[in-house]
Amino acid sequence: MISALITVFHPTLQVADNVAAISRQVDAVYVCDNSPESNAGLFPGEKIRYVWFGENLGISRAYNRVLKDSAFGWK
Repeated sequence: MISALITVFHPTLQVADNVAAISRQVDAVYVCDNSPESNAGLFPGEKIRYVWFGENLGISRAYNRVLKDSAFGWK
């Protein structure tokens, strides 16, 4: 399985389009949103797994949270 892991902060429609393009090239895309408000509506699709933190964790901390969370299939 090939997955992509992307961290966003206040994503725009252009970012959402880029994520959609990436989703066509991989099996799953994990979008880690560090924005204070949820942007789940920008990231529809079966292959896109949207994770909203509600605060800015930074890139590495956001990645680590998703990678360590067994709910996302990672161990």
